Amino acid sequence: MRALLVHTGVLEPREEGLERIAPWLERTLIDRSAAHTRLVHPYTHWVLLRQARTRASKGLTTASSWGRIRGRVTLILSFLDWLDDHQLTLATLTQADLDQWLTSGPR
Repeated sequence: MRALLVHTGVLEPREEGLERIAPWLERTLIDRSAAHTRLVHPYTHWVLLRQARTRASKGLTTASSWGRIRGRVTLILSFLDWLDDHQLTLATLTQADLDQWLTSGPR
C-alpha cells in the first residue's frame, strides 16, 4: 500500500531498510540489561542511523547497508556480553582484555 501511495505522490519516498532498523533495535534490546541498552540505543540512533540517513540522502546505500548496521549492533552486544562474562566494564577494560576478546571472540 505504501508503495502505491508513494507512486501516486501522496507520500514521500523513504528508505525502507533504514526505517526497519529502529523497530529491530527495540526488539533486540528488549531482553538486554539496562546498562547495555543505555550504551547501545543512543549509539545506534545518534551515530549509526545518523550516518545511514546521511548516506541514504546522497543515494549511497545498498541492500547490504542495513545488514551492516545490524551486524555492528550485534557485535557490540556480543562484546558487552563478553565483558559481563569476564566481570569487566568498559572502565576496567585493559588492552590485554581487548586482545583476548579479539582473538577469542566473534570475527
